[in-house]
Amino acid sequence: MWVRVVSFLGLLAACAYFITQYNRKKQFRSFSQNKGKILIADTCPLGNRQYLVVAQYGNEKHLLGVNPNAISHLSKIEEVDPNTDIHSSDKK
Repeated sequence: MWVRVVSFLGLLAACAYFITQYNRKKQFRSFSQNKGKILIADTCPLGNRQYLVVAQYGNEKHLLGVNPNAISHLSKIEEVDPNTDIHSSDKK
């Protein structure tokens, strides 16, 4: 009798494990398929479920603030030419 109960519980645990693995793979596949043009270029966790996210659409990059209640557009990120001197305007 105990052998049947233990084997049944083992079977249930194995089913739960495989269902969980299947759902994780399915969720990952939906995020990894790049059909759209919006990409997450970088993320930075700030703690307490708050993040800074760089979202890219084409050649444009935008800095977003993300928390559980809202997503805020903070700024558009301009590309800086590495050949220009940032402090050249200060040398007058």
